[in-house]
Amino acid sequence: MKRRAFVTGATGFLGRNLIEQLVREDWDIRALCLPTDKTEWLNRLGATIAIGNITDRESLVEAMPDSPDAVFHAAANTSSWSAHDAQQYQDNVVGTEHMLDVALQKKAKRFVYTSSISSYGYQPGCRLDEGTPSNAMTCGHYNYGKTKYLAEQLVKAALQRGLSTVILNPANILGPYDVNNWTKQLIRPVFEGKMGIVPPGMAMWCYVKDAVDAHIAAVDRGAAGENYLLGGDEVSFKGVINEIERQLGKPLSTRVTPKAVLWLAMTASELKSKVDGKEPSLTVERYKRAVAHISCNFDKAKRDLGFKVTPLRVTLEATIRWLTDEHLLVGKGSASEGPRRGVAAVQINEPVQGAHALTDAKLGVEYVEVNDEPNHVERFKNDWVRVYMATIAPGTKTLYHRHRENTLYIAIEGGIHHNDLPGTQKQRSIGLPRSLRLTTKVVWLLRRLLFGTVDLPTSTMVMQYHRDFPIIHRICASAKNGHPMELLGIEVFRHPACRNDTPLDASGFALEYTDSELTVYRIRLVAGGSTGHRRIPEPSLLVMTTGSGRLNTGNDHASSLELSAGGVRWLGEAANIDLANVGNDGLDALLVTIPGRVVTDILPVREPLPLRAPILTPASESEDVSVAAGGRAAAPTNGRP
Repeated sequence: MKRRAFVTGATGFLGRNLIEQLVREDWDIRALCLPTDKTEWLNRLGATIAIGNITDRESLVEAMPDSPDAVFHAAANTSSWSAHDAQQYQDNVVGTEHMLDVALQKKAKRFVYTSSISSYGYQPGCRLDEGTPSNAMTCGHYNYGKTKYLAEQLVKAALQRGLSTVILNPANILGPYDVNNWTKQLIRPVFEGKMGIVPPGMAMWCYVKDAVDAHIAAVDRGAAGENYLLGGDEVSFKGVINEIERQLGKPLSTRVTPKAVLWLAMTASELKSKVDGKEPSLTVERYKRAVAHISCNFDKAKRDLGFKVTPLRVTLEATIRWLTDEHLLVGKGSASEGPRRGVAAVQINEPVQGAHALTDAKLGVEYVEVNDEPNHVERFKNDWVRVYMATIAPGTKTLYHRHRENTLYIAIEGGIHHNDLPGTQKQRSIGLPRSLRLTTKVVWLLRRLLFGTVDLPTSTMVMQYHRDFPIIHRICASAKNGHPMELLGIEVFRHPACRNDTPLDASGFALEYTDSELTVYRIRLVAGGSTGHRRIPEPSLLVMTTGSGRLNTGNDHASSLELSAGGVRWLGEAANIDLANVGNDGLDALLVTIPGRVVTDILPVREPLPLRAPILTPASESEDVSVAAGGRAAAPTNGRP
């Protein structure tokens, strides 16, 4: 005669694997499902479907058969958002209470409760065992762990009422049928090249089929009233991500995200949630698990239940194989596939066409040199600089293109954009303007961590050093932008010595940025204002970012030039200027001077770097952002059964 099982959480990740194994072992199964659950696969397996809800006691009385050999209570609310705390209590505590009452009423022979390692609270660095006291009620906001702990107390109390109970406490579970947990947090982001955060924490990883075998073994071999921790391979988040990258053929991530960066992202995410009422991408609970070392001793499960650990490599192979077979990892799977969240209506993956197309096999993309990218239109070029304007309409993007010259970027018309960097390329060696406030830098960082985009204000300048750190990327402009983005690029070439000891009269100018190659001054004029006559003793150019001006470079009207936003004027190797605001609004301009300190005898000419951009990882994953930088993923969190 077949043994009978009643299973809750039947359509979930663990529940589905459990039911398939019970079918293989010839159990008669009744599965509790919500009216909205997809149950076709249960019908194919021959399981009996019972509609009900663990928070509705009467529906459980109708659903549960008399005298089942085993009740597997795997249903749970795993939310980590505090707004769901009340419902989580109802599902995990009240629902378990109902399940225990009905199991007693129906005279169930064994009640197997799927709890979690989280029921022991938050004890980073402590190697837990079944005798470790839980601090779930006192460790701060940790509602999931708290509700699982409270539910365990009810399960243990039911033992005194005559119900034979066993509690299983799995760590992070991986395996087939996972579509919303680690697939969403790790595997898919790696596949799509969006794994922007590598948490510094470490955890144990349990193969779902090992957890299922332990559940079934607990029916006959588990000691009544006992807990069993189900651990697994003990591997850091970086180690897990690297193994996924290896199996998907991606470049390996080399650094972890600092804890402070994750804390900033968590704080911003929680604040944003309070404003818009949406679930944070990084909650307090997720942050805690992402930065902690959580482990356990599972010798008891090995001894009593015959629990075995499948190596992480094999576990991930099975998971990725199932995702591939189910077409849940689709497309080329290149590191550049798809815009990040928040970059709407940007089409992807069309080939680069034309005679100038190049291929980087390691990055898996075709690209062109920036000179050949059609959105980058050259304004002028001389021995000192090349100036171009990149125009990207809302909801469109550039082709993949390569930068190899140090470039000053100026936002003539700013906007929201995503910087699509294939592979593990990172932006580094970047210069930001002195006028950029710290709060703005933090907002840029958090926006990129949370949404994968940067909102670049008009007239902002950013310096990037592509000569030593070339990159291949494309810019995806958000469909939310009201106007096309206009990004002026000034490539600064290596040039011969041109020394001039005459000082520049920069009174009234704001120093924005300076390095060994150039100096940038910001000029702001009110309506009717002017700079007065100035002598610029070095090679220089003037860029108008906002307003309307008249630039006079001589002593007569014939030498004057009208400039509007986006206008650029090369002033020569030395010049006299007088810039006047001829509009009704304020004028903003940037004066870029090229000192004669950058000479070939000081900075020797290097051979061009190879086509493959190097894997560049900054001291933190909080990469600097500019028109050529950007790029969340919400921080991965601890998986829950």
